[in-house]
Amino acid sequence: MPVAMLLSVVLILIAVFTIRSQCTQLRQLRTGPMMASEDRRYLRNRCRRRILNGLIMVALAAMLSGSYLSGIEARANQMAADADAARQAQIVRELSPEELEFRKFYSLYWIGILGLLFLIMTVAVVDFWATYRYARSQLKRIREDQQAMLRRDLEMYKQQKINDRMRPNA
Repeated sequence: MPVAMLLSVVLILIAVFTIRSQCTQLRQLRTGPMMASEDRRYLRNRCRRRILNGLIMVALAAMLSGSYLSGIEARANQMAADADAARQAQIVRELSPEELEFRKFYSLYWIGILGLLFLIMTVAVVDFWATYRYARSQLKRIREDQQAMLRRDLEMYKQQKINDRMRPNA
């Protein structure tokens, strides 16, 4: 239980820090200096993805700590201990309808936790992919600008050489 609570606290702290910093960046985007619409759109969407991930982390932490604080884990551990004791005593024990219902609820609860974890990973991969695509497009733009500058400089150099040939020697 202490490990789960520590993990929940760490998740919440990371989520709160992420959400706060991304909200601050969103505000700065609205009031900040002018930038290209492509850059602004990328940064706005990045902030939204990271805020979404932070909110999912809070939900994950709440479910994780909730399973211990509500006694769900204690009841599941007790049922497992009873089943082990019956197995060791070689007694075939039928589960009551309440136990079957709890078993179903417990399974769905942990499937929900795993689903949230999968969702966090999916949003993180989408964020990584969007950042990769944006970086590639920016790198391409920079290379094209450099090529254009080199062509312009080469043309100026050629023109300078032609002008130097045209001048009479002194």
